[in-house]
Amino acid sequence: MRAWSADAGDRDGPEFTDPARGEYHLQAIPLNARVLAAIDLKPDPLAELLLDHLRAGTDLFSFLTFAPEQRTALAELRFHWADAYRIDSHDGFVWTAVPLADPAVTIACNSSGELRMALRDHYADRAGRRTAGGCST
Repeated sequence: MRAWSADAGDRDGPEFTDPARGEYHLQAIPLNARVLAAIDLKPDPLAELLLDHLRAGTDLFSFLTFAPEQRTALAELRFHWADAYRIDSHDGFVWTAVPLADPAVTIACNSSGELRMALRDHYADRAGRRTAGGCST
């Protein structure tokens, strides 16, 4: 992993060293979906990834410490269930889903796989308040 610096003197590459390419100024901005959506962040796939996770309420600093398979699992769960649940993972050890229709309920599991099964059970039986897929509600 490489440390990041906001010092303009630490920048290199043709976009910073070739005067014919103009000037580049680092600009600190708030890390939220509203601000990121208002700028032309590149590359587009990175902008979309950041915006999707910010809109879902992800703490990006915690998210970046997840193992790649945990990030993938979180993204897949959100892709499939975002219309019905707010899904999060806390350090990859506790996986939670809060039904958008009933925010007083929280489904908590120990893994993404357990949460996936619990969501299927809970979604199929939304009217009941029961243990979903072996996880607590």
